[in-house]
Amino acid sequence: ATLHRFWSRGNTRTADGNDSAQSVPDPNAHRMFGETLEIAATRSQSLQIPWILDDVLKHIESQGLQEEGLFRISGNVGKINAIKNAVDNGTLRSLPPDTDINDVAGLLKLYLRELPEPILPYSSYRDFLDAALVEGEERQERLRQLISGLSPLRAAVARRVFLTLGKVAAGQGSNLMSPRNLAIVFAPNLLRAPAESMAQMRGDYEPTVAILRTLIEGAGDLFPYVEP
Repeated sequence: ATLHRFWSRGNTRTADGNDSAQSVPDPNAHRMFGETLEIAATRSQSLQIPWILDDVLKHIESQGLQEEGLFRISGNVGKINAIKNAVDNGTLRSLPPDTDINDVAGLLKLYLRELPEPILPYSSYRDFLDAALVEGEERQERLRQLISGLSPLRAAVARRVFLTLGKVAAGQGSNLMSPRNLAIVFAPNLLRAPAESMAQMRGDYEPTVAILRTLIEGAGDLFPYVEP
């Protein structure tokens, strides 16, 4: 019975009598959403970061910097999920240039939200929040030290994300998305505890927003270029 179960799982006998295992395609071979940064990066050829993240950030920088309410106006959920599914099953390898900018913004938030671990890792969560206890150059120096402790890939991804958010914030006169507004929107996706009670979420809210605002405003100085 054991042998029968084994051979029934995809092994066949060839015409000359030899046994051979059928190759079963991996349904997750192209998955980006919900995958670790490390695995997603290996599926992105020569890019430094997962290709869908690279594509989304480029799209936002080229078409979204002046878009009023970017990241606050919801995209089309059906279209966002359709793009996500096409990316994950390998039928879509780049965003169509005419993709609605609010759908692209929704894809970025969805990608970050579904990461198994945030870009700023769980192990550093409390250290990042503690940096909110100080101000000015002392806070920036603490953040530089924490960033230097990130893995090269994680540091490269964080750099790209925060540089793009900094460019969005620079256009706040048109898009109305100040560094604080962006920090509020992205707080649950970029810096979160592994498990939170409602009391902890309330207590950590302002320090989280303060740190993300500092990272957005100072991304060019705080995130040195690193080779993943």
